[in-house]
Amino acid sequence: YSSELTVAVPIEEAPHLANSSNRWQLGNTWREERPSDLFIGYRFAFHDLIDPSAGFPKGVGLTMFNFDFTANPEINSLRIKEFSLFDLVALKDFFGFEQKLSWMGKFGAWRLSDANCFDCLAAAAEASVGINIRTSDLVPNLFLLGAFEMSYSPEYSGRELNANVGPKLGTSLFLPFDIRSNHYWQRKYFVDTRQLPVFEDFFNSEVQKDLSKKLAVRLKYSSSLLEKTTTAVLLYYPN
Repeated sequence: YSSELTVAVPIEEAPHLANSSNRWQLGNTWREERPSDLFIGYRFAFHDLIDPSAGFPKGVGLTMFNFDFTANPEINSLRIKEFSLFDLVALKDFFGFEQKLSWMGKFGAWRLSDANCFDCLAAAAEASVGINIRTSDLVPNLFLLGAFEMSYSPEYSGRELNANVGPKLGTSLFLPFDIRSNHYWQRKYFVDTRQLPVFEDFFNSEVQKDLSKKLAVRLKYSSSLLEKTTTAVLLYYPN
């Protein structure tokens, strides 16, 4: 005779507790040795890893039709920074009950600064797969993935279609006072070995602090061989 199995109901993941699925962003982007730009963004749906976590399972993100722009009124400039048709994240606890692999997938167009081109808008797709460990509520994600990216841009030097592979190592931190963050390092090995350097390292970090159910602030930092940017934005969830 076995004892009765009791499974706790994840009350914090109840859908009615979730924030609005669409989201507006307004802020500023600073770059080294370049003028700062206004940052404007709109997401049609649903939720990324560090949005308010109530109403969503941990380690899962799905965003669709995300538009990000940078604007500079002094020179009457408005440029698209990123359009993602979808961005999927599924970070499962590899040592949990299901023991599943984790994965990410993204498709759209965004600006890239690497060995092929500086600040070029490219149609791109990326996919990653690997393992994730959920160590605690404070560190819900600690992941190591193998990543592949393919991109196309007529602005590229050499050939217009490029690809890279490499490891992606990252972690999520969920701190008290509604502070959540996600950080990762990625090394990209370029498939076309004629490109120099053969590989480049990239680092991305995002930290969000909720102000209310409808308002939050987010700081973003990205670093590569060619560029370092810092962005501060106010997020508004209208519903």
